[in-house]
Amino acid sequence: DGTGGYFGAQDRASIHAKRCKITCLVVARDPATITVEDGEVVGEVRAAGTSTIRLIRCKVSGRIVSDPGAKVVQE
Repeated sequence: DGTGGYFGAQDRASIHAKRCKITCLVVARDPATITVEDGEVVGEVRAAGTSTIRLIRCKVSGRIVSDPGAKVVQE
């Protein structure tokens, strides 16, 4: 409902969010994958451990942070 918390995945989880607005922290923990396509993130995007976050045609208004073994890919 956008009132707080976080949008996240961990372990072997994979999330694909399309045409949405996320108004909280987006976080992936190893080795999870999060894809946000044609959307908007109002908040921080954080890839931890060995996770991957893909931002496809996605507007981000917060910080983008990744651990040394993690990836944030903007397409």
